Order: sequence, then C-alpha cells, then structure tokens
Amino acid sequence: MMKKQFVTLLILIISASKLCGQETAAYKSLIQIRPMVGYNMPMTKLFQNNTADYLLEFDDKTTRYWQILSFSCFPGKHWGYDFNVQFMEMSEDTKRRSEKFESALLSEYGDKHYVKPSFPSSATYNHYQGSSYTNNYRVFAGLIYRVESEKFYVYPKFSIGMSPFFRYWGSADLKEKNSHNEYELYYSPGELLENSDELTQYNFTVAPSVSFGYKLTKKIYLNMDVLASYYRSDFAFEKRFTNLVTKETTTELIDYRKNMFNISLGIGLIWVVL
Repeated sequence: MMKKQFVTLLILIISASKLCGQETAAYKSLIQIRPMVGYNMPMTKLFQNNTADYLLEFDDKTTRYWQILSFSCFPGKHWGYDFNVQFMEMSEDTKRRSEKFESALLSEYGDKHYVKPSFPSSATYNHYQGSSYTNNYRVFAGLIYRVESEKFYVYPKFSIGMSPFFRYWGSADLKEKNSHNEYELYYSPGELLENSDELTQYNFTVAPSVSFGYKLTKKIYLNMDVLASYYRSDFAFEKRFTNLVTKETTTELIDYRKNMFNISLGIGLIWVVL
C-alpha cells in the first residue's frame, strides 16, 4: 500500500515539475509584433438617411481593416503594454459619396428647382480611384495580460484610443423652375480652418479585447483577435437655406450625437522579436 502511494506521489511530483517547466519556458518573449487583417462590424448606425450622411468619410457597414503597425512589450512575466494602429478600407459607396450627395439633392429639390451642387474636390470619386483606403484609422494603446502554455496563449487587453474620421462641407445653388427665385443651400460641418475643406472628428474610444492562438514555432504564433469598441460621436451639421432675393435664411441642425459600438474580428501572426 505504501509502495502504491509513493509511486502515485512520485508521478504527481514529476507531472507538476513538467508543467512548471513548460510554464516557465512559456513566458520568455519580451517584444512582439502583430500584423493582422480583419473586419470591423458596426453594432449601431451613425447615418440617418439624410443628405448630410454623404458629407462624412465614414462607413456605416462592415469594412476590412489592416493592422500593420502593432507591437506588445512585456517587462514582467504577465503584465505588459500594447500599441496598434488599424487602417480602414473604403467601401465603393463611401468613395462615390459626392455622386450620392448630388443624387440626394436632386431627389429632394429636383422636381421644383434646377440644382447645381458643389462638393470638395478632395472628397470626390476621382480623388480616390486606385485606392481602397480612407483617411480613417484607429489608434489604441493599453495594458495586456498574458496566460501561456508551451503551445497555446490567451492575451486579454484593455486599451483606449482615437477613432477619427473626416466631415466635409457641401452646398448647392437652386433656381426655382418657372420663377426668378434663387436659393443657396449650405451644409456646414463646423468652423473650418482657412483653405480647408474638412474637419477631423476625433472620437475618444474605449476598447477591451482578447487575442488567443497557437504557437507555430518559438518565434511565430498564429493569432486571432476579438475587439469591442465604444465611442460617443458628438457633432452636428448646420443646414442653411437662403433666399437670395429676400436674403431670408432658415437653419436646421442635423444631430449626429450617438453612442457607437463596434465589434472587430481579426486574424494574423505574432512575431517574437525578443
């Protein structure tokens, strides 16, 4: 009986020693680089089916992102810090938003007016031809915690950052049919700087996430990432409609203040630099 207990205890000690040895071997990386590609899926919608929607360089649908600049550093066994930048691709609808802005104006005013729209040249389709990308990107920095074995790992993270996008002005000259009445329509994104066509909308973002995967080699890991992000969009367009004959102006505020939630799913590699 004592012999069986001794053998069992010996097996447990050997197993525990092996596991401890695997864990100790697991927490060796100091600096990791994390290239990734994935999809960002809005859970809430910013657009309002309003003409002003087409003055935003923003996608209200699932879009692909590329995480090219990203690294993690672990000064300790478990805790470290993480930094990444994600560049968003542009949908065809977003590229063609100047055309859609013109179509929306014609739909709203074309029955009774001759419509001559104006839109910044820097935001037209010709400007974006040959490119899949917008000026939109996301920047995150935060804390990372690692749990590893010899072959598998899980890295919960909590980050804060910015999710900026551009908003542009738009206008139209309207001439009433069978009349001499003329009007000016102007969508103002806010106070523009001199010689500037757009304002950058900076959105402070909170983003918990988790990375997990399999260690292909000591230096290369297969990596999957799930990220949830939240920000509060806090801006509005002012729509001004001016009668050029009487000089009377009416204004309307188009409010885009919303709580924005997104889920991002990505896959890529981790390269252990040190």
